[in-house]
Amino acid sequence: MKPEILYHGSSKRLEFLEPQQASGVGELRDQQLAIYATHHKTLSIAFAMRGVYDQNGDLEWELKTSFDPPKIIYSAGTPRIGETGFLYQFSRTGFEQIDDWQWVAKEQVKPLSVEEFQVNDYLHWVSYTTPD
Repeated sequence: MKPEILYHGSSKRLEFLEPQQASGVGELRDQQLAIYATHHKTLSIAFAMRGVYDQNGDLEWELKTSFDPPKIIYSAGTPRIGETGFLYQFSRTGFEQIDDWQWVAKEQVKPLSVEEFQVNDYLHWVSYTTPD
């Protein structure tokens, strides 16, 4: 059964979301010019938390999706501690499923709703390690 609601996490509050070039490290499906969404609310929250580079200009993190809530492991950089995140909700209309948990839209999308949250409320999902 396909979900009716999809989520997208962001560090910015926007009226419309526009396709952005993804820079995923996985397969080509993770590197599209698109709006990415998922039916897993917790994964979208995790993506909205990321984004502070370390003193060397590095940001490396891994999202362990087999856990609920997910585990976020940083080897460089940190989540956006003390900041607000935004969780967008969308209808599935206009999105194409590309794997078990990711959906993409190639055109501008207006969210059904936007929920604000504090990144600090989810820092218990985060751990740190040193890079190999």
